[in-house]
Amino acid sequence: MTNDIKISNIENDRSEEIFQLHKQEFPTISEANLVLQLENDKDVVLSLGATRNHQLIGHLVLSRMRAPFPALGMAPISIDKNNRRQGIASLLIRHAIKYSQAQNWSGIFVLGEPNFYQRFGFSTSAAKDFICPFSGPYFMYLPLTELPKGLERAKINYAKAFDGLA
Repeated sequence: MTNDIKISNIENDRSEEIFQLHKQEFPTISEANLVLQLENDKDVVLSLGATRNHQLIGHLVLSRMRAPFPALGMAPISIDKNNRRQGIASLLIRHAIKYSQAQNWSGIFVLGEPNFYQRFGFSTSAAKDFICPFSGPYFMYLPLTELPKGLERAKINYAKAFDGLA
């Protein structure tokens, strides 16, 4: 159950915990290094953590996109393997969306499984006209505001730290 889960902004003093969580949850160390690089580049807008009894069990990053409008990229997201299938990722994503709306961001991009992310409003069709190195069947966009005419075909990219991953 998620009743005992606390969702909050994670401070940099937990960067080693964050690194270890991402390292453990992905097949390579790339995502863990990505988080460190995003922090070093000052591109992290929100570092959101899920804790249970003060232990970090989930983490999500929102970073600045390179776009002609205020947009965020959601990645990576990690949930401790012993705490999966409890709705923790969903809690983190919902909090990230609420934060982004409150801060007047135009939208959020994510690269992931459409069947999962569509429940939060992300759409491959909303992302299809953007020009991005990550475009494809797993590239999605959640519009939070209406874009000015013509920007739905804009050239965009994730933060510089993602450049080696495309």
